[in-house]
Amino acid sequence: MKYIYIDESGDLGNKYSSSKYFVFAGIMVDNPKKLNNLIKKSYRKYNKIKEMAEIKGTHTPDNVVLDILKRLNNVDYQAFIIVFDKENMYKIDYGYDTNRLYDILASQLAKLLPINQKTFFSLINQKIKIKFLILINILFAI
Repeated sequence: MKYIYIDESGDLGNKYSSSKYFVFAGIMVDNPKKLNNLIKKSYRKYNKIKEMAEIKGTHTPDNVVLDILKRLNNVDYQAFIIVFDKENMYKIDYGYDTNRLYDILASQLAKLLPINQKTFFSLINQKIKIKFLILINILFAI
């Protein structure tokens, strides 16, 4: 069985305070216990991230991020990522419809996922729409 964890970063807004990029990322593992242990050990080791509900790259010191990435080398995983530079959002034929754009980006990530067996999905962030899971079910006939 495969386990896929998906999260997003940034936003699709166009205000001055909005992010420059919108990112969908996923990590696929055969053994989620190793990944969970890595995260638990990181929380125990670093006081800076103990109070965080989730580890955020922008709020985590570089040395902590590097240590976590080094530990990740001991986990058998595949990573998948879609990065959308929002400077290009007006070049898309769909106009500026954030729901439609979100669906397009989610479907691009879904197409990268090599699903050919029973797979457990975990959507890390509650903002990720249920449509993403529906899309996965349609694309892969799960």
